[in-house]
Amino acid sequence: MLELAHAGANVLHPRSVETAKLNKVPLRVRSSFKTDNLGTLILGVDKMEINKAVTGIAVDLSQARIVVCSVPDKPGTAAKVFSALAKENISVDMIIQSYADKENNTNDIAFTMNSDDAGVALETLKSLKNDLNFTEVEANFDIAKVSVVGAGMIGRPGIASKMFKALADADINIKMIATSEIKISCLVDKNDTQKAIRILHDTFELNSSSI
Repeated sequence: MLELAHAGANVLHPRSVETAKLNKVPLRVRSSFKTDNLGTLILGVDKMEINKAVTGIAVDLSQARIVVCSVPDKPGTAAKVFSALAKENISVDMIIQSYADKENNTNDIAFTMNSDDAGVALETLKSLKNDLNFTEVEANFDIAKVSVVGAGMIGRPGIASKMFKALADADINIKMIATSEIKISCLVDKNDTQKAIRILHDTFELNSSSI
């Protein structure tokens, strides 16, 4: 639930889940409109992990992707980029550094953040252009982060390939990938978000009553 909350599920605030986890307090999620419904009880148990590797899908539509292009490949460059963003109190999410130009020994550094912070981030990075000697900074707001989450993913191979194949078969292009032990996140075009949710929901059988 903590991974889902951070990935954008918008059911519980991440701090409420973190506090419950640290203090081993059960959480019950209920509807304020259906008071007779007991809702969902969230406990630290292992039963659901046996049946399902993936137990939830989360989507974050408030992401922006920024690429710092042709950054010289030398020690300390990435530290300068992210230290400058940290000074502006900007948190980054997914990060990829690619070897863009072997001949000129440069990289592209791509990362995501909340779109509300992108304007300040762009201005901050542009102020570093002469210092870091990169060519340009690009921003893309037409993206979304789709994540599959499940504690049962630990030690179970094939989840990532199953997710990527399902998206590929639906002709959905993956722009970035980030993983943890119990989460796989993909960046896709915002227009493909709903299709991606449906495809992954079916692929991991999240309609099943066995969850």
